[in-house]
Amino acid sequence: MRAAATLTLTASDGAPAAAPVQTPDTLAGTARTLVSSIQPGTASPFKTEPQSAVLAQLGALPANGATLIEQALYRLVLKIKDMTRKGGTVILDDLGAFGVRWSAPRTARHPVTGVETVLPAQRQPTFTASSGFKAGTRAGLLLTDAEARNP
Repeated sequence: MRAAATLTLTASDGAPAAAPVQTPDTLAGTARTLVSSIQPGTASPFKTEPQSAVLAQLGALPANGATLIEQALYRLVLKIKDMTRKGGTVILDDLGAFGVRWSAPRTARHPVTGVETVLPAQRQPTFTASSGFKAGTRAGLLLTDAEARNP
């Protein structure tokens, strides 16, 4: 594991912050450096890294193996969106549950005129992390739900 560089915040006027900020990820050595200007048409390292890891775990694949994996993940995401669009809940073991909830109608004011209007109820997507995902994230480990229940 490589040591992460200290995160330095810069004010909007370009002046450096008073002191470098130590984040929990910086202290744990899990901080990631992001390229600030990702070129159009190039994938983010947060997208390509999991794909590469899946390919490495699967070993030898046909020539179109990467495309097959990408299509499978794309279809999984589409199915999750479709099920939640219909009002259902999708539960993925050791990850969490995707669902939908309704917000209550509420009253709002126009900022200039002050006229009150009623905003209708809206559907909001939700995600509830599983117990293993939560516990693993807190501990900085990969944990399944069973491992989180039985430490």
